[in-house]
Amino acid sequence: MASAAPISCINMVHLSLWSATLGLLAGAARLLRAGDPLFLHGPFYRAGRPTGPSNETFDASLKTRNPL
Repeated sequence: MASAAPISCINMVHLSLWSATLGLLAGAARLLRAGDPLFLHGPFYRAGRPTGPSNETFDASLKTRNPL
């Protein structure tokens, strides 16, 4: 069985359909061993708040282009 550690995914999950994110997570689960890292980078929210004003604006812009 193939393995990979770590896996890094930059600027994908906020730009793609949710189904693509689920595919990423499923693939990572097959390749990573317990405790291996999966790094995600993007304009995320923490404690229900955007990490910066530009991230909130970007998120709103993406949702107007495709609500999915």
